[in-house]
Amino acid sequence: MTSSDSTNQEETPQPEKHSKQITNDDLYRRSTQFRFWSFTEQRLKELKRSTNEKGSANLKERLSQLDPSIPEVSEIWEKDLVKPLTVEEEVKIVEYYARKAQGLANYFKLPTQSRATAISFFRKFFLVNSCIQFHPQYLMYTCLFLAAKSDNHFIGIKEFSKAIPKTTPESILQYEFQILQSLKFALLCHHPYKPLYGFFLDFQVEMKNEIQSDKLAELYDHARDKVSEALFSDVSFLFTPSQIALAAYYELNPELVTSYLSKKFSQLSTINEDEQLKSSPNIQTKLVDNLKHCIELSHASFDPAIEEVTQISRKVHYCIDPMKLVKKMQKQKSMS
Repeated sequence: MTSSDSTNQEETPQPEKHSKQITNDDLYRRSTQFRFWSFTEQRLKELKRSTNEKGSANLKERLSQLDPSIPEVSEIWEKDLVKPLTVEEEVKIVEYYARKAQGLANYFKLPTQSRATAISFFRKFFLVNSCIQFHPQYLMYTCLFLAAKSDNHFIGIKEFSKAIPKTTPESILQYEFQILQSLKFALLCHHPYKPLYGFFLDFQVEMKNEIQSDKLAELYDHARDKVSEALFSDVSFLFTPSQIALAAYYELNPELVTSYLSKKFSQLSTINEDEQLKSSPNIQTKLVDNLKHCIELSHASFDPAIEEVTQISRKVHYCIDPMKLVKKMQKQKSMS
Protein backbone atom coordinates (compact mmCIF):
# COMPACT_ATOMS: atom_id res chain seq x y z
CA MET A 1 0.00 0.00 0.00
CA THR A 2 1.43 3.40 -0.97
CA SER A 3 1.53 6.40 1.33
CA SER A 4 -1.07 8.14 -0.84
CA ASP A 5 -3.40 5.14 -0.46
CA SER A 6 -2.89 5.31 3.29
CA THR A 7 -3.66 9.02 3.34
CA ASN A 8 -6.82 8.56 1.31
CA GLN A 9 -7.93 5.77 3.62
CA GLU A 10 -7.34 7.93 6.67
CA GLU A 11 -9.30 10.82 5.15
CA THR A 12 -12.32 8.72 4.23
CA PRO A 13 -15.23 10.41 6.04
CA GLN A 14 -16.91 8.29 8.69
CA PRO A 15 -20.71 8.16 9.11
CA GLU A 16 -21.88 10.79 11.55
CA LYS A 17 -23.30 9.39 14.76
CA HIS A 18 -26.53 10.95 15.96
CA SER A 19 -26.67 11.72 19.63
CA LYS A 20 -29.71 10.68 21.63
CA GLN A 21 -32.59 13.09 21.19
CA ILE A 22 -33.77 14.93 24.29
CA THR A 23 -37.54 14.65 24.65
CA ASN A 24 -40.04 16.79 26.54
CA ASP A 25 -40.24 14.01 29.12
CA ASP A 26 -36.46 14.15 29.55
CA LEU A 27 -36.69 17.87 30.28
CA TYR A 28 -39.65 17.37 32.61
CA ARG A 29 -37.70 14.85 34.67
CA ARG A 30 -35.20 17.62 35.43
CA SER A 31 -37.94 19.80 36.95
CA THR A 32 -38.76 20.40 40.60
CA GLN A 33 -42.31 19.18 39.92
CA PHE A 34 -40.99 15.77 38.93
CA ARG A 35 -38.48 15.71 41.79
CA PHE A 36 -40.95 16.72 44.51
CA TRP A 37 -44.35 15.59 43.23
CA SER A 38 -43.97 12.43 41.15
CA PHE A 39 -44.69 9.10 42.83
CA THR A 40 -45.45 5.47 42.26
CA GLU A 41 -49.04 4.45 42.94
CA GLN A 42 -47.98 2.62 46.10
CA ARG A 43 -45.99 5.59 47.39
CA LEU A 44 -48.91 7.92 46.69
CA LYS A 45 -51.27 5.72 48.72
CA GLU A 46 -48.78 5.61 51.57
CA LEU A 47 -48.40 9.38 51.53
CA LYS A 48 -52.16 9.92 51.71
CA ARG A 49 -52.44 7.47 54.59
CA SER A 50 -49.50 9.06 56.40
CA THR A 51 -50.99 12.55 56.03
CA ASN A 52 -54.31 11.29 57.39
CA GLU A 53 -52.57 9.64 60.35
CA LYS A 54 -50.71 12.84 61.19
CA GLY A 55 -53.99 14.75 61.08
CA SER A 56 -55.65 12.18 63.34
CA ALA A 57 -52.78 12.41 65.84
CA ASN A 58 -53.09 16.19 65.82
CA LEU A 59 -56.82 15.91 66.56
CA LYS A 60 -56.17 13.52 69.44
CA GLU A 61 -53.76 16.04 70.94
CA ARG A 62 -56.27 18.88 70.54
CA LEU A 63 -58.99 16.87 72.25
CA SER A 64 -56.67 16.06 75.14
CA GLN A 65 -56.19 19.77 75.77
CA LEU A 66 -59.91 20.45 76.35
CA ASP A 67 -61.03 21.22 79.88
CA PRO A 68 -62.31 17.94 81.40
CA SER A 69 -64.39 19.84 83.97
CA ILE A 70 -66.80 20.84 81.20
CA PRO A 71 -69.56 18.16 81.08
CA GLU A 72 -69.86 18.36 77.30
CA VAL A 73 -66.13 17.71 76.91
CA SER A 74 -66.43 14.55 78.99
CA GLU A 75 -69.39 13.51 76.85
CA ILE A 76 -67.35 14.07 73.68
CA TRP A 77 -64.59 11.85 75.03
CA GLU A 78 -66.92 9.12 76.28
CA LYS A 79 -69.06 8.94 73.15
CA ASP A 80 -66.22 9.65 70.70
CA LEU A 81 -68.26 12.43 69.09
CA VAL A 82 -65.36 14.10 67.27
CA LYS A 83 -63.93 11.57 64.86
CA PRO A 84 -61.13 12.14 62.36
CA LEU A 85 -61.87 11.94 58.67
CA THR A 86 -61.03 8.78 56.77
CA VAL A 87 -58.62 8.91 53.84
CA GLU A 88 -61.56 8.56 51.45
CA GLU A 89 -63.44 11.43 53.10
CA GLU A 90 -60.38 13.63 52.78
CA VAL A 91 -60.05 12.77 49.09
CA LYS A 92 -63.73 13.54 48.46
CA ILE A 93 -63.78 16.95 50.12
CA VAL A 94 -60.51 17.95 48.45
CA GLU A 95 -61.90 16.96 45.04
CA TYR A 96 -65.09 18.89 45.71
CA TYR A 97 -63.27 22.11 46.52
CA ALA A 98 -60.81 21.60 43.67
CA ARG A 99 -63.83 21.73 41.35
CA LYS A 100 -65.11 24.79 43.19
CA ALA A 101 -61.71 26.40 42.60
CA GLN A 102 -62.15 25.90 38.89
CA GLY A 103 -65.54 27.61 39.01
CA LEU A 104 -64.13 30.54 40.96
CA ALA A 105 -61.24 30.80 38.49
CA ASN A 106 -63.80 31.07 35.69
CA TYR A 107 -65.50 33.89 37.58
CA PHE A 108 -62.23 35.82 37.71
CA LYS A 109 -61.63 35.00 34.02
CA LEU A 110 -58.26 33.45 34.78
CA PRO A 111 -56.43 31.81 31.86
CA THR A 112 -56.28 28.03 31.58
CA GLN A 113 -52.71 27.91 32.94
CA SER A 114 -53.66 29.78 36.12
CA ARG A 115 -56.73 27.63 36.69
CA ALA A 116 -54.67 24.47 36.39
CA THR A 117 -51.96 25.93 38.64
CA ALA A 118 -54.51 26.76 41.35
CA ILE A 119 -55.82 23.18 41.31
CA SER A 120 -52.25 21.86 41.34
CA PHE A 121 -51.28 24.01 44.35
CA PHE A 122 -54.44 22.94 46.16
CA ARG A 123 -54.01 19.22 45.56
CA LYS A 124 -50.31 19.30 46.43
CA PHE A 125 -51.03 21.12 49.70
CA PHE A 126 -53.55 18.50 50.80
CA LEU A 127 -51.28 15.67 49.79
CA VAL A 128 -48.99 16.64 52.69
CA ASN A 129 -51.50 18.42 54.96
CA SER A 130 -54.67 16.92 56.37
CA CYS A 131 -58.19 18.33 56.13
CA ILE A 132 -58.41 17.42 59.81
CA GLN A 133 -56.18 20.47 60.40
CA PHE A 134 -57.12 22.80 57.51
CA HIS A 135 -60.52 23.34 55.96
CA PRO A 136 -60.18 23.05 52.15
CA GLN A 137 -62.63 25.88 51.52
CA TYR A 138 -60.33 28.52 53.00
CA LEU A 139 -57.17 27.09 51.44
CA MET A 140 -58.90 27.04 48.06
CA TYR A 141 -59.16 30.84 48.08
CA THR A 142 -55.49 31.28 48.96
CA CYS A 143 -54.32 28.76 46.35
CA LEU A 144 -56.33 30.55 43.68
CA PHE A 145 -54.95 33.96 44.65
CA LEU A 146 -51.38 32.61 44.78
CA ALA A 147 -51.73 30.85 41.42
CA ALA A 148 -52.93 34.02 39.70
CA LYS A 149 -50.02 35.94 41.21
CA SER A 150 -47.38 33.32 40.35
CA ASP A 151 -48.62 33.09 36.74
CA ASN A 152 -48.41 36.88 36.29
CA HIS A 153 -52.17 37.34 36.24
CA PHE A 154 -52.23 39.33 39.43
CA ILE A 155 -55.49 40.33 41.10
CA GLY A 156 -55.39 42.85 43.95
CA ILE A 157 -56.16 41.18 47.27
CA LYS A 158 -58.89 43.70 48.14
CA GLU A 159 -60.60 43.15 44.78
CA PHE A 160 -60.19 39.39 45.15
CA SER A 161 -61.60 39.30 48.68
CA LYS A 162 -64.46 41.65 47.85
CA ALA A 163 -65.72 39.17 45.25
CA ILE A 164 -65.82 36.27 47.74
CA PRO A 165 -68.43 36.47 50.53
CA LYS A 166 -67.34 36.11 54.16
CA THR A 167 -63.65 36.66 53.42
CA THR A 168 -61.18 39.42 54.22
CA PRO A 169 -57.74 40.09 52.74
CA GLU A 170 -56.27 38.84 56.02
CA SER A 171 -58.27 35.58 56.00
CA ILE A 172 -56.97 34.79 52.50
CA LEU A 173 -53.35 35.82 53.02
CA GLN A 174 -52.94 34.06 56.38
CA TYR A 175 -52.36 30.69 54.69
CA GLU A 176 -50.04 31.91 51.94
CA PHE A 177 -46.74 31.12 53.66
CA GLN A 178 -47.97 27.67 54.78
CA ILE A 179 -48.87 26.87 51.19
CA LEU A 180 -45.48 28.07 49.96
CA GLN A 181 -43.76 25.90 52.55
CA SER A 182 -45.83 22.87 51.60
CA LEU A 183 -44.98 23.45 47.93
CA LYS A 184 -41.31 23.68 48.94
CA PHE A 185 -41.34 27.11 47.29
CA ALA A 186 -41.46 25.44 43.86
CA LEU A 187 -44.21 27.38 42.10
CA LEU A 188 -43.57 26.47 38.46
CA CYS A 189 -46.20 23.98 37.34
CA HIS A 190 -45.98 21.83 34.22
CA HIS A 191 -49.43 21.10 32.80
CA PRO A 192 -50.49 18.83 29.90
CA TYR A 193 -51.87 21.70 27.79
CA LYS A 194 -48.59 22.61 26.09
CA PRO A 195 -47.69 19.04 25.05
CA LEU A 196 -51.33 18.58 24.00
CA TYR A 197 -50.91 21.47 21.56
CA GLY A 198 -47.49 20.18 20.54
CA PHE A 199 -48.99 16.82 19.57
CA PHE A 200 -51.72 18.66 17.68
CA LEU A 201 -49.09 20.45 15.58
CA ASP A 202 -47.15 17.22 15.01
CA PHE A 203 -50.31 15.36 13.99
CA GLN A 204 -50.86 17.98 11.27
CA VAL A 205 -47.51 17.02 9.75
CA GLU A 206 -47.29 13.29 10.42
CA MET A 207 -50.94 12.32 10.08
CA LYS A 208 -52.19 14.72 7.40
CA ASN A 209 -53.14 11.80 5.15
CA GLU A 210 -55.05 9.99 7.90
CA ILE A 211 -57.27 12.70 9.41
CA GLN A 212 -58.86 15.82 8.00
CA SER A 213 -57.84 19.15 9.50
CA ASP A 214 -61.34 19.97 10.76
CA LYS A 215 -61.60 16.56 12.43
CA LEU A 216 -58.18 17.05 14.00
CA ALA A 217 -59.22 20.45 15.37
CA GLU A 218 -62.33 18.85 16.83
CA LEU A 219 -60.20 16.09 18.35
CA TYR A 220 -57.93 18.70 19.94
CA ASP A 221 -60.89 20.50 21.55
CA HIS A 222 -62.24 17.28 23.05
CA ALA A 223 -58.77 16.28 24.23
CA ARG A 224 -58.47 19.61 26.07
CA ASP A 225 -61.65 18.74 27.93
CA LYS A 226 -60.17 15.36 28.87
CA VAL A 227 -57.01 17.03 30.16
CA SER A 228 -59.03 19.54 32.19
CA GLU A 229 -61.00 16.73 33.84
CA ALA A 230 -57.78 14.83 34.55
CA LEU A 231 -56.66 17.71 36.79
CA PHE A 232 -59.02 16.37 39.46
CA SER A 233 -57.48 12.90 39.46
CA ASP A 234 -54.10 11.62 40.66
CA VAL A 235 -52.57 11.30 37.20
CA SER A 236 -50.47 14.46 37.57
CA PHE A 237 -48.65 12.73 40.45
CA LEU A 238 -48.10 9.53 38.45
CA PHE A 239 -47.50 10.47 34.81
CA THR A 240 -45.64 13.16 32.87
CA PRO A 241 -47.61 15.98 31.20
CA SER A 242 -46.79 14.53 27.78
CA GLN A 243 -48.14 11.13 28.78
CA ILE A 244 -51.36 12.68 30.10
CA ALA A 245 -51.79 14.69 26.90
CA LEU A 246 -51.20 11.70 24.62
CA ALA A 247 -53.52 9.57 26.76
CA ALA A 248 -56.29 12.13 26.16
CA TYR A 249 -55.86 11.74 22.40
CA TYR A 250 -55.62 7.96 22.68
CA GLU A 251 -58.90 7.72 24.59
CA LEU A 252 -60.66 9.64 21.82
CA ASN A 253 -58.92 8.12 18.79
CA PRO A 254 -56.73 5.10 19.60
CA GLU A 255 -56.23 4.18 15.92
CA LEU A 256 -54.76 7.60 15.10
CA VAL A 257 -52.41 7.59 18.07
CA THR A 258 -51.29 4.02 17.45
CA SER A 259 -50.47 4.86 13.83
CA TYR A 260 -48.71 8.04 14.94
CA LEU A 261 -46.57 6.17 17.46
CA SER A 262 -45.61 3.58 14.85
CA LYS A 263 -44.35 6.34 12.57
CA LYS A 264 -42.44 8.10 15.34
CA PHE A 265 -40.77 4.92 16.60
CA SER A 266 -39.82 4.01 13.04
CA GLN A 267 -38.18 7.42 12.60
CA LEU A 268 -36.37 7.21 15.92
CA SER A 269 -35.00 3.74 15.24
CA THR A 270 -33.51 5.10 12.01
CA ILE A 271 -31.75 8.21 13.35
CA ASN A 272 -31.16 7.28 16.97
CA GLU A 273 -28.14 5.35 18.16
CA ASP A 274 -29.90 4.26 21.35
CA GLU A 275 -29.36 0.48 21.31
CA GLN A 276 -32.10 -0.02 23.90
CA LEU A 277 -34.61 1.55 21.52
CA LYS A 278 -33.50 -0.66 18.64
CA SER A 279 -33.50 -3.84 20.70
CA SER A 280 -36.87 -3.31 22.39
CA PRO A 281 -39.71 -4.17 19.97
CA ASN A 282 -42.19 -4.05 22.85
CA ILE A 283 -41.45 -0.47 23.90
CA GLN A 284 -44.39 0.90 21.88
CA THR A 285 -46.71 -1.70 23.40
CA LYS A 286 -45.53 -0.72 26.87
CA LEU A 287 -46.17 2.94 26.10
CA VAL A 288 -49.70 2.20 24.91
CA ASP A 289 -50.34 0.14 28.06
CA ASN A 290 -49.13 3.14 30.06
CA LEU A 291 -51.54 5.43 28.22
CA LYS A 292 -54.43 3.04 28.91
CA HIS A 293 -53.57 2.97 32.60
CA CYS A 294 -53.43 6.78 32.66
CA ILE A 295 -56.91 6.89 31.11
CA GLU A 296 -58.22 4.44 33.69
CA LEU A 297 -56.86 6.48 36.61
CA SER A 298 -58.06 9.76 35.13
CA HIS A 299 -61.62 8.45 35.48
CA ALA A 300 -61.09 7.60 39.15
CA SER A 301 -61.66 11.15 40.41
CA PHE A 302 -64.57 11.89 42.75
CA ASP A 303 -67.40 14.34 42.19
CA PRO A 304 -69.29 13.93 45.48
CA ALA A 305 -72.82 15.20 46.05
CA ILE A 306 -73.25 18.39 48.05
CA GLU A 307 -75.09 16.50 50.80
CA GLU A 308 -72.13 14.20 51.37
CA VAL A 309 -69.66 17.08 51.31
CA THR A 310 -71.78 18.99 53.82
CA GLN A 311 -71.52 16.11 56.30
CA ILE A 312 -67.77 15.81 55.77
CA SER A 313 -67.35 19.57 56.09
CA ARG A 314 -69.16 19.51 59.44
CA LYS A 315 -66.72 16.88 60.67
CA VAL A 316 -63.81 19.07 59.49
CA HIS A 317 -65.09 22.08 61.44
CA TYR A 318 -65.35 20.05 64.65
CA CYS A 319 -61.93 18.47 64.08
CA ILE A 320 -60.28 21.86 63.64
CA ASP A 321 -62.12 23.40 66.60
CA PRO A 322 -63.79 20.84 68.92
CA MET A 323 -65.08 23.66 71.10
CA LYS A 324 -67.60 24.44 68.37
CA LEU A 325 -69.28 21.14 69.14
CA VAL A 326 -69.08 21.84 72.89
CA LYS A 327 -70.87 25.17 72.38
CA LYS A 328 -73.45 23.57 70.12
CA MET A 329 -74.18 20.90 72.73
CA GLN A 330 -74.48 23.55 75.46
CA LYS A 331 -76.88 25.56 73.33
CA GLN A 332 -79.05 22.53 72.64
CA LYS A 333 -79.21 21.71 76.35
CA SER A 334 -80.16 25.27 77.26
CA MET A 335 -83.04 25.18 74.76
CA SER A 336 -84.42 21.83 75.94
